[in-house]
Amino acid sequence: MSGHVLLVEDEAAVSASITAQVRALGHAIVTAPSAELGLREAREAPPAVVLLDLNLPGKSGLEVLPELLALEPAPRVVVITANPSAENAIDAIARGASAHLVKPLEPAQLERLL
Repeated sequence: MSGHVLLVEDEAAVSASITAQVRALGHAIVTAPSAELGLREAREAPPAVVLLDLNLPGKSGLEVLPELLALEPAPRVVVITANPSAENAIDAIARGASAHLVKPLEPAQLERLL
Protein backbone atom coordinates (compact mmCIF):
# COMPACT_ATOMS: atom_id res chain seq x y z
CA MET A 1 0.00 0.00 0.00
CA SER A 2 1.28 3.44 -0.82
CA GLY A 3 0.01 6.32 1.24
CA HIS A 4 -1.27 6.10 4.76
CA VAL A 5 -4.27 4.79 6.66
CA LEU A 6 -6.92 7.07 8.13
CA LEU A 7 -8.83 5.64 11.09
CA VAL A 8 -12.14 7.32 11.91
CA GLU A 9 -13.11 5.94 15.34
CA ASP A 10 -14.61 7.76 18.32
CA GLU A 11 -13.72 5.27 21.07
CA ALA A 12 -10.21 6.07 22.34
CA ALA A 13 -9.34 2.53 23.47
CA VAL A 14 -10.46 1.01 20.17
CA SER A 15 -8.59 3.69 18.24
CA ALA A 16 -5.39 3.03 20.21
CA SER A 17 -5.66 -0.73 19.63
CA ILE A 18 -6.24 -0.45 15.87
CA THR A 19 -3.52 2.21 15.57
CA ALA A 20 -1.01 -0.12 17.24
CA GLN A 21 -2.01 -3.00 14.93
CA VAL A 22 -1.68 -0.88 11.78
CA ARG A 23 1.71 0.47 12.87
CA ALA A 24 2.90 -3.07 13.68
CA LEU A 25 2.12 -3.95 10.06
CA GLY A 26 4.43 -1.13 8.97
CA HIS A 27 1.85 1.44 7.88
CA ALA A 28 1.55 5.11 8.79
CA ILE A 29 -1.79 6.00 10.37
CA VAL A 30 -3.70 9.16 11.22
CA THR A 31 -6.77 9.11 13.48
CA ALA A 32 -9.92 11.20 13.74
CA PRO A 33 -12.66 10.87 16.40
CA SER A 34 -15.59 11.98 14.19
CA ALA A 35 -16.81 11.82 10.60
CA GLU A 36 -16.35 15.56 10.16
CA LEU A 37 -12.74 15.52 11.38
CA GLY A 38 -12.03 12.39 9.36
CA LEU A 39 -13.29 14.04 6.20
CA ARG A 40 -11.14 17.10 6.91
CA GLU A 41 -8.06 14.89 7.43
CA ALA A 42 -8.81 13.00 4.20
CA ARG A 43 -9.10 16.24 2.24
CA GLU A 44 -5.84 17.64 3.67
CA ALA A 45 -3.77 14.47 3.22
CA PRO A 46 -5.52 11.88 1.03
CA PRO A 47 -5.18 8.40 2.56
CA ALA A 48 -4.85 5.16 0.60
CA VAL A 49 -7.24 3.40 2.99
CA VAL A 50 -9.89 4.64 5.43
CA LEU A 51 -10.99 2.46 8.34
CA LEU A 52 -14.40 3.98 9.06
CA ASP A 53 -16.51 3.25 12.13
CA LEU A 54 -20.24 3.23 11.39
CA ASN A 55 -21.35 4.49 14.82
CA LEU A 56 -19.90 7.99 15.15
CA PRO A 57 -21.08 11.10 16.99
CA GLY A 58 -22.83 13.55 14.67
CA LYS A 59 -22.64 12.25 11.13
CA SER A 60 -22.57 8.44 10.86
CA GLY A 61 -20.02 6.45 8.92
CA LEU A 62 -22.61 5.58 6.27
CA GLU A 63 -23.44 9.28 5.86
CA VAL A 64 -19.81 10.31 5.30
CA LEU A 65 -18.92 7.30 3.11
CA PRO A 66 -20.02 8.91 -0.20
CA GLU A 67 -18.05 12.06 0.62
CA LEU A 68 -14.90 10.04 1.24
CA LEU A 69 -15.37 8.09 -1.99
CA ALA A 70 -15.82 11.35 -3.94
CA LEU A 71 -12.30 12.52 -3.02
CA GLU A 72 -9.57 12.54 -5.66
CA PRO A 73 -7.90 10.15 -5.49
CA ALA A 74 -10.65 8.09 -3.87
CA PRO A 75 -9.43 6.03 -0.92
CA ARG A 76 -10.40 2.41 -0.33
CA VAL A 77 -12.91 2.51 2.54
CA VAL A 78 -13.32 -0.36 5.00
CA VAL A 79 -16.22 0.06 7.40
CA ILE A 80 -15.81 -1.26 10.94
CA THR A 81 -18.45 -1.78 13.60
CA ALA A 82 -18.97 -3.38 16.98
CA ASN A 83 -22.62 -4.03 16.12
CA PRO A 84 -22.59 -6.46 13.22
CA SER A 85 -25.66 -6.86 11.07
CA ALA A 86 -26.11 -8.19 7.57
CA GLU A 87 -28.12 -5.08 6.73
CA ASN A 88 -25.22 -2.76 7.69
CA ALA A 89 -22.74 -4.84 5.69
CA ILE A 90 -24.94 -4.91 2.59
CA ASP A 91 -25.68 -1.18 2.86
CA ALA A 92 -22.00 -0.27 3.29
CA ILE A 93 -20.88 -2.41 0.34
CA ALA A 94 -23.74 -1.08 -1.81
CA ARG A 95 -22.58 2.47 -1.04
CA GLY A 96 -19.04 1.67 -2.18
CA ALA A 97 -17.16 0.32 0.85
CA SER A 98 -14.62 -2.32 -0.13
CA ALA A 99 -15.11 -4.39 3.04
CA HIS A 100 -17.06 -4.60 6.30
CA LEU A 101 -15.27 -5.78 9.46
CA VAL A 102 -16.52 -6.47 12.97
CA LYS A 103 -14.59 -5.13 15.98
CA PRO A 104 -12.38 -6.19 17.59
CA LEU A 105 -10.30 -6.40 14.43
CA GLU A 106 -7.88 -9.26 14.00
CA PRO A 107 -4.34 -8.47 12.78
CA ALA A 108 -4.73 -11.01 9.95
CA GLN A 109 -7.84 -9.17 8.72
CA LEU A 110 -5.98 -5.86 8.65
CA GLU A 111 -2.96 -7.37 6.95
CA ARG A 112 -5.13 -8.71 4.11
CA LEU A 113 -6.82 -5.35 3.60
CA LEU A 114 -3.80 -3.11 3.89
